[in-house]
Amino acid sequence: MLQLTANRRIAQSLENALSLEEWLHALAPHALSTVEELVLWEKIISDSELGETLLRAASTARQVASAWHLCVDWQLNPFQFEEALITDEVAAFIGWAKTYQTRCQKEGWTDSRTRIDALITSINKGEVEVDKEIALIGFDELSPQLHTLFECIEQTGTVIVRQSLLGTKGEVCTLGAPNAETELLWAAHQATAWLSEDPSASIGIVVPDLEKRRQSVHHVFQETLCTKQFNISAPIALIAYPFISAALLGLECVKEYIPLETISIWLRSPFFSGGMSESYARASFDVFLREQGDTAFSWTRLITLLQQYRKEESLFCQPLKNFFALRATLSLKSKKTSIEWCQVIQELLGCLGWPGERTANSQEFQLKMRWDALLLEYSQLDRVLGKHRFSETLFRLRSLAQTLSFLPQSHQPQVHILGVLEASGLPFDYLWVLGLHREAWPLDPSPNPFIPLSLQRQLALPRSSAKRELMVAKRLTDNLCQGAPVVIFSYPKTIEEESRQKSSLLNEFPEKNPETLHLDHLGGKLSQIGMVQRHTFVNLLGNQAPALLDNEKVRQGARSIQLQAACPFKAFAEIRLSAQPMAKSTLGLAPEIRGEMLHQVLMHFWDGLPDQAALLALSEEALKERLESAIDLALSHWQKQRPRTLTPKFKALEQKRLFQLMLRLIALEKARPPFQVVEREQRHTLSLAGYQISVRIDRVDQLASGEEVVLDYKTGLTSLGHWFGERPKDPQLPLYCVTRLPIPSGIAFVSLRPEGPKFQGVANISEVVPGIKAIADLKRWGSEATWEEQCQAWEATIVQLAQDFSKGIATVDPAEGPNTCRTCSLESLCRVRCQVEINQSV
Repeated sequence: MLQLTANRRIAQSLENALSLEEWLHALAPHALSTVEELVLWEKIISDSELGETLLRAASTARQVASAWHLCVDWQLNPFQFEEALITDEVAAFIGWAKTYQTRCQKEGWTDSRTRIDALITSINKGEVEVDKEIALIGFDELSPQLHTLFECIEQTGTVIVRQSLLGTKGEVCTLGAPNAETELLWAAHQATAWLSEDPSASIGIVVPDLEKRRQSVHHVFQETLCTKQFNISAPIALIAYPFISAALLGLECVKEYIPLETISIWLRSPFFSGGMSESYARASFDVFLREQGDTAFSWTRLITLLQQYRKEESLFCQPLKNFFALRATLSLKSKKTSIEWCQVIQELLGCLGWPGERTANSQEFQLKMRWDALLLEYSQLDRVLGKHRFSETLFRLRSLAQTLSFLPQSHQPQVHILGVLEASGLPFDYLWVLGLHREAWPLDPSPNPFIPLSLQRQLALPRSSAKRELMVAKRLTDNLCQGAPVVIFSYPKTIEEESRQKSSLLNEFPEKNPETLHLDHLGGKLSQIGMVQRHTFVNLLGNQAPALLDNEKVRQGARSIQLQAACPFKAFAEIRLSAQPMAKSTLGLAPEIRGEMLHQVLMHFWDGLPDQAALLALSEEALKERLESAIDLALSHWQKQRPRTLTPKFKALEQKRLFQLMLRLIALEKARPPFQVVEREQRHTLSLAGYQISVRIDRVDQLASGEEVVLDYKTGLTSLGHWFGERPKDPQLPLYCVTRLPIPSGIAFVSLRPEGPKFQGVANISEVVPGIKAIADLKRWGSEATWEEQCQAWEATIVQLAQDFSKGIATVDPAEGPNTCRTCSLESLCRVRCQVEINQSV
């Protein structure tokens, strides 16, 4: 007897059984595959007049293919829809369906649905023989087309019987959980209890929205059960596996310009030759590339930088060099068949050394086989795609990897985690069905937009109406009741702080108390596992780091004081451990580059101008020439560093922006009292609290009185308030002030914001420079000291911060709490949130 099952899951649970799909494929092996159908629909839609206005032809193709399947399954003729029922969407579908049908008739193709009509015709003609006895297992409902097929088979003398694997109705109860997280945790712990009672028991855990919740489901059951004891049936898209995404990423490298992120992932991937043995060197090269500031690299520039980075190691990143050489020999813009492109794909991946030098584990071995099957599936698209370019190949491979799914084979588990449709019809010893609250069960209707809605409701097509969904939900609920001797239907009482009630379909079953199942102690929003992990944290890092050596030089010395004030741990990690985030590439010029560029312009501009008098003596033409020369020198430097960013057009825009900003600053400089520029961009080495720091002072002006003012160019937001307090936010200028002898009479920002340049600072008296306030006027920030007293206070604060840094004090103590942490990249290292939770619990 031939056993036909409604799905593969049921077929796998039986010996010598076939799913309906497997049986139909054996009888009609040359029909279009589902992938071929979707590609054909997509091409038809894209080539149509309406298709040009669609943003996503692929998603539309899936809905249109579903509409076609419904029409064929339920024996509807879309070309005979009543005119009064035809909407714009239905009209579009009819047009696309005509093209689809014409193309299939011309090529002699049948698809996954019309093959059944062809099979019915062949059986009536006696051209196909079928088994004399057929058992239909797990079929709750037959479409009109399948009903016709089996009637036709019966007329040939075949005996068809309906069978069920289900037993009688079991002991059924309902259970309300505080929330969805607790509900899932309860199910996992109850599965553990059932296994303790009967280690050989078969347990079904049904999660209606399993695909969405797969990750959280896997986490909870992995922490509760051994991995080999459970299996989640919801497959994952192939592209979600790093093993497969690495192959696709490697193929994407054939493009003329490669995005930095693509190169970065390639360099850090273990799935290419050298990925393990050169991991450290490649990670360093990744950092080097990010420091270039470009968002993408041409192959020529990438190879040049590669050779520049490791001159002494000719074999470093050899797969990239081989790939570059092979790429140059391929005619990637020519048109070839899918089979021909498959050969090119194998060459390219072989050149890169995919899947790497590691010994593949069981899952990776299965994924390699699945990749080969994906390539086979792509190669079979020839009859639909025809000859095409490699760019189309990349698109189709990525689409296939997103559409096709994969679930690694595992040992026979005791706990099966399934969706509702998969579980319906399967027998278990114990069954728990989650998530059956009123808003989730029955499902909401979701009619297809390409078939007249009134017609769908009239014929009770799948997902067409609430009435239809209620009928299906009742049938599935009855099936689940017979799925095991013990059945629990559960529901969350709250979801995202909104109350929920159990589905009305569960009202006939008694409500069980969680105390009866010994689950009440597992309540709360967070899982018990998470609670244990939260409250068993220990202090991962002490507050004391090694002290600095005597006269040890510290890079970014001025920044060490600033970071020590912001957070001692950040100062230790960033300055002494070099724990800094990788440089981020942005479109255009990054803010820090714009700031450095302005510094260079100002340095070149004041070169040869000793004082304000020399500035005032310049004619308008001479001033313009000097300014243009200074800007050109700065831009030329950065054009070499950022050739793809500073294109001729972009450079012209930057020249105009800098010229206008500088003109406004020069006007401000001219209006000042007389001054002399005594220092420009000069570096000083200072000894502070036993260690040496190197600082660069942007500019020092000497006033007519002989007193000095220290200036710092700033392109970002500035505030005088950042200089005051026990933990000043920006102590750079106060540091320059108290370490310079004699002590200057004032410090100031030269704010170079787009809204206009200005001086912003503090001095011993007001108006030494326009915009600089007297110390006596700064009571707003709590300063009531004289200039000498304020300088002494700054010195004490800075020395204290320097001493703390020197001693290795590295407390996780952000000055402004979450505000300080908001822009910090070290949270995963300092675990500041965990430390706060520990302190609170203590």
